[in-house]
Amino acid sequence: MAGRGASEFSEDQLAKRCRIRDDDDSDTEGCRSSQAVSSSRGANANALPRATSSDMDTSDGQAAATGAAAAAAGFSGRSAVGARIDPVRLVAVTWNVAELQRSAVAPGTWTVAQTVQKVVQPLRGADVVCLQEWPDAATCERLFGSDFHVSQPARSHCGLAICMLRRSVFASVVQHPLPELSGVALVSATTVQGLTVHVASVHNLPFKENAQGRLRQMIALLLHIKSLTPAPLLICGDFNMRKEEDKTLLQLGLLDCFEQAGSPPTAAFTWDSRRNKFHSDGFPFTCRFDRVYFKNTDKPGVRAAIFPEGPLQLVGAEPASPTPGHYISDHYGLRQSFSLASLA
Repeated sequence: MAGRGASEFSEDQLAKRCRIRDDDDSDTEGCRSSQAVSSSRGANANALPRATSSDMDTSDGQAAATGAAAAAAGFSGRSAVGARIDPVRLVAVTWNVAELQRSAVAPGTWTVAQTVQKVVQPLRGADVVCLQEWPDAATCERLFGSDFHVSQPARSHCGLAICMLRRSVFASVVQHPLPELSGVALVSATTVQGLTVHVASVHNLPFKENAQGRLRQMIALLLHIKSLTPAPLLICGDFNMRKEEDKTLLQLGLLDCFEQAGSPPTAAFTWDSRRNKFHSDGFPFTCRFDRVYFKNTDKPGVRAAIFPEGPLQLVGAEPASPTPGHYISDHYGLRQSFSLASLA
């Protein structure tokens, strides 16, 4: 779709143009039974206010960019080298945590507290955290609320999608509730330097037959983002996508950090039920369900651009115990560093 972006088509037109072949043979995961995590607190105490909307363009032609440097340079004709203040360094982590349930092969003495501890460890150095299949909002606020702005949760087909932004990095966070769109938590976050970035944690529909449904979810999200004040965009989460769907988000103007990093084999699969025995009846296959996408805009007056730096790394890909096949979640998460550069 070179030269044309999401905002130039209606949802129906985009769905037609991005029609997906649905001939993937790989199996997929379904929803798990819910596991309660006890908490003495009620609903999220820091519910964030609804934002007012202005214009955002998702049609700036970034789909044609093939590298992180090109993506940055395409923003208002400048690269990060020309930024007038030091870039803000951000570390983003996304992870589907399987509702903090026990692996089917976890040792008999394994507890939820041990699972939580293993989940929290890789989040300590993160500035942007996107969680999927989190079990309840109160526990997230209790664990992370002192260090992070915690978004209102968005219920998906399984658990909650949540965004968290580190308080020492982001001075303010504005929530954009999307009750009509399952599994998407969307916020606008402004750093202490005054640079704004939109962040979405997504948990799209599962199963290979829902490829068109996933496309409709992403189109609806991008059409909503179009109504917001223009700013760089991060979309992270469990997309439940197959290889045949990769091209559709590129056509919608989103850049895949995996592809920008040269498709490293070390981050090729975020689902590997051949070695991860989280499910006792799991079909053995591999897939890259989890993704980190970014996008810049060339709309006039936008002050910032974002681009990835350094390697894309897996999170939770080491065994949780000496027991063979024991991992914290059925998914591995992703960790990616970014520069958010001021171009004003």
